[in-house]
Amino acid sequence: MRSTIIKERSRNPSTQKIPFERLLLEHCEKIVAGGSYEGLTVQIELKCEGTCPVTHEKAVLRVTDELLSNSIEHGFYSRQTGRVFVHVSSRATNCVQVSVSDDGWGFDDGPIIPGNGFYLLQQIGDLRLGAAAGPFVAKTAITVVIPLRAVPSALLGRPLVRPDILAAVRGRFPQRRGGGVG
Repeated sequence: MRSTIIKERSRNPSTQKIPFERLLLEHCEKIVAGGSYEGLTVQIELKCEGTCPVTHEKAVLRVTDELLSNSIEHGFYSRQTGRVFVHVSSRATNCVQVSVSDDGWGFDDGPIIPGNGFYLLQQIGDLRLGAAAGPFVAKTAITVVIPLRAVPSALLGRPLVRPDILAAVRGRFPQRRGGGVG
């Protein structure tokens, strides 16, 4: 039997993974289309820096969903046009930052009263007012910093399965000679 490694990927679009930046842009477009009202035109600009870890893609999409939905709902009421800047920056060693800025009405002078959305965002990461400079003057800018949690060093030397459970499993399913399983 001979095996050959082929470096080319399948040309079947259903088997290829969509690049995360494209997936994120399509996600943003759906949010704006679903959340805006007739007569409102919103221009979206997306900037991605670094590579978002696959393990954090869903969290980035969820954070973007919440921030962008808030922007459309609260920033552009009674307006005909608006601009939104979505910035995702991945710092490979410690975090992914998701920022959404808009040129909407901005925050009122009073205190910001967090609702369920802000509570959710605080469970995912560190919520901050302000964002990286965008291509326009933003009236509202919010950033969520999602930490890249490493395995605590105390867990690195520990077995993944308790020894008593491992012994019970081995008693029911003895290993074959040669140490292989199955």
